[in-house]
Amino acid sequence: MGISFGQYLKNARMKKARQLLETSFQSIKAITIECGYNDPAHFEREFKKAYNLTPLQYRTEHLASFLLGQSKKQKEPDSLANSIFLQPFLLGSRRAEEYISSRSLL
Repeated sequence: MGISFGQYLKNARMKKARQLLETSFQSIKAITIECGYNDPAHFEREFKKAYNLTPLQYRTEHLASFLLGQSKKQKEPDSLANSIFLQPFLLGSRRAEEYISSRSLL
């Protein structure tokens, strides 16, 4: 038997959220709304259930892996979640874009 419509919808929303976290600098709140959730706390709980990470932790881990050229499965011994280098990328799209353009990274 297949999955329920509700579970299918939740899976689709989580997949879209993951894709947006990996490819955009949108705020978590904006991603929450874009994925069909009205409450950021509820979205965060559902995301953590699905991926064992909060949306911010997921974005940080993905960005760290990308910047270090590591595969998603490899883990750095020290967590990069609190890295000073990554903080500008977690501040929201406008500030992250300003940081990137000021460093000629685009």
